[in-house]
Amino acid sequence: MEQDYQGLNAYRSTSAELNEKEKLENHMYEEVREAAEVHRTARKYLQSIAKPGMLMIDLATHSQKSSI
Repeated sequence: MEQDYQGLNAYRSTSAELNEKEKLENHMYEEVREAAEVHRTARKYLQSIAKPGMLMIDLATHSQKSSI
């Protein structure tokens, strides 16, 4: 026989709300993972073209040209 949680544990009985919250968090984690992958890709590219003494504006220009 099942019984509902009582007192401080009452929050556990609303599993639908917890499932929805988990879905929203998973969506956020996927967005963060995608952003991290974009960052890794951009960093790898910029490290491959960067040379000592190169101006930041030149790096930004190369970066923008490659994304078009």
